[in-house]
Amino acid sequence: MGKITFNCKPDDEPKAILDEVCRQICMYYKGKENFTCLKRKLRWKNPVIQCEFGFCSSHSNMRGEWVNFEIIPTLYAIDNDGMEKKGLLYLNIWPENFDICHINESIFFKIIEYIEDKIQLAQEMCTKEGFSAFLERYKDIKFIAEARNNQIFLEKLKN
Repeated sequence: MGKITFNCKPDDEPKAILDEVCRQICMYYKGKENFTCLKRKLRWKNPVIQCEFGFCSSHSNMRGEWVNFEIIPTLYAIDNDGMEKKGLLYLNIWPENFDICHINESIFFKIIEYIEDKIQLAQEMCTKEGFSAFLERYKDIKFIAEARNNQIFLEKLKN
């Protein structure tokens, strides 16, 4: 991909900066296999798992000083028969926040790196061995270890 040009300045309305960053993320992933982009959401999907990244901001943005860009990753089982909440998997994956007021390629690629890291994690969870290892790391967190959807997903996975 060539140089990324952002059509916004720090003094623009925070919403305009947010929309521009979302647009650039969509352009970055456009045409890449398994990706779908909506206005403020990026979706990656394979036959086993779907990972959605919601993009939002906050009401505490300060024009010219700070514009929050929050990425909220959520994973769903594709085969969600018997599961609640459309196959939502309870995984303790925390959102990440970035200051995009002075967006540049460095900040942009930190955002992309975060997204790619979560997709890598999702890919690792597509086998019984991978998902079991993930659950083992969080066995002390009851809502993950005992979540009904997680157990159903694990049972459906093949090695």
